[in-house]
Amino acid sequence: MLIRVLIRSLLAVTLWAVAAGAQAQVTGISGSVADHQVVTISGSGFGTKPNGAKPYAFFEFGRGQASASSYSRTAWGAPASGVFNSTMAAPNSKGSWEYRIGVDNGDVYSGGGGAGTRFTPGPAGRDLYVYYRLYMNWDGVDQANARSDWNLKGFRMWSKDTTVPDLVLGYADSQTDGNPRVLAEDTMNTTLWLSGVQGIIKNSWKVEEITMRQSSSVGSADAFWQLTSNGINSPTYSNLVTRTSSYPGPYTDLFWHQSERTGFGSSSGKFIAYDLVYIDDSWARVVVTNSSTWNTSSGVKVEIQVPVTWSNNQIQFLVRQGALDSLSGKYLYVINSSGTPVSTKGFPLTGGSAPSSGPVQPNPPTDVTVQ
Repeated sequence: MLIRVLIRSLLAVTLWAVAAGAQAQVTGISGSVADHQVVTISGSGFGTKPNGAKPYAFFEFGRGQASASSYSRTAWGAPASGVFNSTMAAPNSKGSWEYRIGVDNGDVYSGGGGAGTRFTPGPAGRDLYVYYRLYMNWDGVDQANARSDWNLKGFRMWSKDTTVPDLVLGYADSQTDGNPRVLAEDTMNTTLWLSGVQGIIKNSWKVEEITMRQSSSVGSADAFWQLTSNGINSPTYSNLVTRTSSYPGPYTDLFWHQSERTGFGSSSGKFIAYDLVYIDDSWARVVVTNSSTWNTSSGVKVEIQVPVTWSNNQIQFLVRQGALDSLSGKYLYVINSSGTPVSTKGFPLTGGSAPSSGPVQPNPPTDVTVQ
């Protein structure tokens, strides 16, 4: 009996070790973990990053660069609306791109091409991920006092060379936060409320992340939208329709914020300032946070990193400290193309150098039984 128990115990430990060893995780990092240095992480289960390792477009306004960074896959010029402001800067930054309401017209990014103020090229494929840090010196109450039927459109996708349909992040109402919502206009004329997140935070830098997926075919209710505001996720909407028989084409053109019906005149001094904008046609990404475990409900500080190369067991990326107080004591996560972290336990960083500690403890194995 004792031998049987020992054998079962040893078998259980062996199975746990095999499962843990095979589990996707980050196991090491090489290079100087410092702001704007390129490092390499090793591990397993990173998967592939569709459409290329680098993001589709990456703007570093906080480093004094108006056009898209060289770490972008596509060469986008500076936004057509707004100006660079060297005095309005997020923590650890040197300035921002400022869209002045009542002064600058149309969309913040309106690089020409396509129809109206749309620009080319637009993100390709079904998936879209956008990360940006912005600052607004007004809120919904200010807007409502100036004009009761105010309307601010956030990032949104349009079908190429058309005025409809679109999938849009919108703000309107007399509420302070602008009552954030998402609208699949013309294909689904339904308002989907983004409860649990604050859309507008007056006089404060904030991070928003948009995760979007288009319908796979005409009539397919498998489109997806989620807004993450300062590390807190809104409800997920996974039953949207973005392609119908009347509007069969996929969305191809990405707009930035557009302020309309504001009531703010040119002398109001109201603006939207951008520290950085990261746009990609894949959900696969690398982030650094101040939490040792993956958490999307407690306001964790998240800083996007910039992939340079990507394979299943190795990723090279540009380190970004962003608004974090330092990189020491922070944690790195790899998010795969389905939007899921490969490990819910972060890989610890030591700012200024690669960590001397061993690999992060993997998640406990699941679905392992011993007979």
